[in-house]
Order: sequence, then structure tokens, then C-alpha cells
Amino acid sequence: MQTINVSSISDQFIREIMTGEHYISISEITSSGDTSNSTITKDELIESLQDHKLPLRDLRMLLKTSTSLRAKYPSLLPRPSSKCFIFDIENIRLLCFSDHCIVFNPEEHATQSFIKCLKEQFQLKHVLQTGDCGYGSQISMKTLYIAASIGNMCTQEFEFVILETALEFVVKKFKRHMKIKRPALEMLLRQIEHNPETTGLKRLLAVKKSLLEFEQRV
Repeated sequence: MQTINVSSISDQFIREIMTGEHYISISEITSSGDTSNSTITKDELIESLQDHKLPLRDLRMLLKTSTSLRAKYPSLLPRPSSKCFIFDIENIRLLCFSDHCIVFNPEEHATQSFIKCLKEQFQLKHVLQTGDCGYGSQISMKTLYIAASIGNMCTQEFEFVILETALEFVVKKFKRHMKIKRPALEMLLRQIEHNPETTGLKRLLAVKKSLLEFEQRV
């Protein structure tokens, strides 16, 4: 018969309360572009998702806490039986349904930019569908560009807008990373070509290792 260490459970619960890990910050986005931020307990989030009958492993992944907010193992998990999908790549972690999306860690800068872009896109969709220009001044050129690149906003389903915008953000992050790395690598190669010393080769080895890590992330 398996025994449960009650004291260890209590210690873990106390630690979660003291460090704030017992609570989780989320932002909920609707198809109309309305957003609401909240800080709730993990139990409250699980209870709110009960009707969708998500597998336990999915709940664990969504509720995980880590010193690094970037996903260690990128995941895009469709869950037809629960009528949703889970996106957990780089700094973006979300749970998307047909009419609303739950975004985790909304206090992070990268996540805030993602949420702002989504909000503007659904406001743009409202403008295109109704002709109401009330949101017009709130829509940035960046959002107009992304909206144009992912197709007709009037016919796009809510889930596809969420998915394509998330992928767009991740790809842009990788492109920025390569844009920063490339000039430094080219300069290092020129230096080694003119003066092939051991120091330069060691630096090149470090760059190679960095690029391999980046490749694994991609």
C-alpha cells in the first residue's frame, strides 16, 4: 500500500503560498478583442476548465512553474475532444478555444506585446465587419501588417488568428536573434581569416555551440 508523506505536501503548499507559486496570472481574450487579466489559484483554474475535460498531463504543463519562462520543449497540441489547442513555444503559452483564449504570464514584456497585437487584430476585424471606425486610432501599423500577412481577417476563425499570430511572434523573435548574431559571426570569420590564432578559433567554437543551441530551439 502506497503511503503519502503529509508533511511534505504541507511544506510544498506553504512554500507555494509564500513564493506566490500557488497563484497563476492569466489574461483572457475574447473574439471581440476584449481582454481581462486576473490572478487566480491553480485550483480555481483547474475548476474553470473541468467542463472541457483536459487530460491531466495537459493541466500539469499549463500550470508548471519554472525559473525560465521560455518553453524547454516547444509544444503545439491540438485537443479535438476538448475543442481547444495548447501552444507552448518560447515565451508564449496559451490555451485556445473557439471563442476565447487564455494566455499565461501576461505580466511578461513579450507576452504583453503579443496580447496587445491580438487585441488590435480583433478590433480590426470588428472594424472590417461592421464599418465602425471607433477602434481605428488604436490599431498600429504592425498589426495591420500582421493582419494582411495571415489572410482575410473577416473570414479567419478565431483559433487560426490566435495560432498564426503566435507563430508570427515566435518566427520574428528567431529572425531578430539571427540578425544580431550574423554581423558578429561575419566579423569573427574575417578576423580568423587574416589572423588564424587559437583565441579566434576558440571564440568561433563558442559561437558554433551557441548556434547549435539556437538550432535545437528552432
